[in-house]
Amino acid sequence: MNPWLVLSFFMSIRLCMVYIVQTWFVPDEYWQTVEVAHKIVFGYGHETWEWTLGIRSYIYPAFLATILSVLKYFHLDSVNTVVHGPRILQAVLSAVGDYCFLRWYRNQNGGHGLWASFALITNWFWMYCGSRTLINTFEATLNTFALNLFPWNQNKIQKSPSKFLWFVATACMIRPTAVIIWLPLCIYHFLLSYHKVTTVVKDYILIGLIVITAGTMLDTYFYGKITFTPLHFLQANIMDSINVFYGTHPSLWYIVVGIPVVLGCHLIPFLLGAFRALTHKRGSIEMVLLFVSVWTVAVLSFVPHKEFRFLLPLFPMFVYIESSFLSHWSRKAQRSMLLVATVGMVIANIALLGYFGLIHQRGTLDVMKVLSDTNHRHTNLLFLMPCHSTPLYSHLHMRIQVRFLTCEPDFTGNPHYQDEADIFYTNPEKWLLQNYSSNDTVSHIIIYDSLYPKIKNFFNQYNYKLNRSLFHTFHPSGRVGKYVEIYTQQY
Repeated sequence: MNPWLVLSFFMSIRLCMVYIVQTWFVPDEYWQTVEVAHKIVFGYGHETWEWTLGIRSYIYPAFLATILSVLKYFHLDSVNTVVHGPRILQAVLSAVGDYCFLRWYRNQNGGHGLWASFALITNWFWMYCGSRTLINTFEATLNTFALNLFPWNQNKIQKSPSKFLWFVATACMIRPTAVIIWLPLCIYHFLLSYHKVTTVVKDYILIGLIVITAGTMLDTYFYGKITFTPLHFLQANIMDSINVFYGTHPSLWYIVVGIPVVLGCHLIPFLLGAFRALTHKRGSIEMVLLFVSVWTVAVLSFVPHKEFRFLLPLFPMFVYIESSFLSHWSRKAQRSMLLVATVGMVIANIALLGYFGLIHQRGTLDVMKVLSDTNHRHTNLLFLMPCHSTPLYSHLHMRIQVRFLTCEPDFTGNPHYQDEADIFYTNPEKWLLQNYSSNDTVSHIIIYDSLYPKIKNFFNQYNYKLNRSLFHTFHPSGRVGKYVEIYTQQY
């Protein structure tokens, strides 16, 4: 098949997802990536506490900043292009990753790749996340590039033993947890290499030093002081256990909840592929990938804070293992299997993608579209929502005064510590009366509808009226409501 045709196919799928997926997923999609990139290019944007401590690398935000810089240079930086530009860039990168994955799989399986292609374009979670500006999505793509270049046989080790290390080192520089995935694979590579000393000295050490130096120089430039982000990352998350502040989950959460949700209808063929790797092809690529996947999930299970997106870097391995179930079948048999599976799996995955991509949690993005159309000279925004519930300047793209409830972790060791959001929700009206008076000018207050009964007296006192009510979710819980509402002050 024509490589350009395959790449164009994946490209069209990922670019469509930029506009189909219109919902909120997690705060890091915006606050740790495009918000920082926006500040780099346009000079204003909010950097969270992670950037104050220096635990985040600027590599990915700087990558996204390239397209924003182009838009700025050609005076094409409208709100719409600034919002969609970084997502388009990530979608293109994900499409290239899809192509590299298929190429890798076909090279290892005699040109077979029908189910692998099918799995790539029908996995609802990858369709949902593949065009999002998540660091985890970027890491998944880097892993795919590296796996495609990884020397899986002795001949390839002698010809190109080190190319994959550039992507591995970059992934580890961005998120040090990538070491968990690549440590077993690098040991496997080392054991297969004939020239162990040469490989270690010339490849691992040299490439590692180059990437670490370049990454440190980049971070030092943006932080304004010498900063080695992987060390700060490990200290904050492992030594200080700051990640626990954002929630804890049971040890088996990835097994019971995480993997089944991420794989969806592809869970059964994945389990069949894993069973085949264990019983029929010992020492195979599938067996190695299965070991790495199990090892990674086992290590991550000891980390109290867990999220679905943390499994994204394992996605290419999951798909390979799943597809290996059919690798020994003939092309005709694979086509027949595809015909059988297409109807049920496609319908199920479209339903999941449609709900989570178009309906569930869309209000916090829709409200930014409304706010970006306001007369910014007289706009002063106050978000009374759980912190980081919406994007910020990366979606407003205008210099206005904005305040939101913060939720920084405790750095003092105070056992009774409460962040600003917790203090507010303890007594919302009291907090408002303490922090705002008739002399303060707040043109727009944005809340979830569930908060209104607790602060309606304040709204009545200062003459705030409902301006817009935007649907958010059918399943509100905790501090999240069914609608996102905008209240404006009437003069």
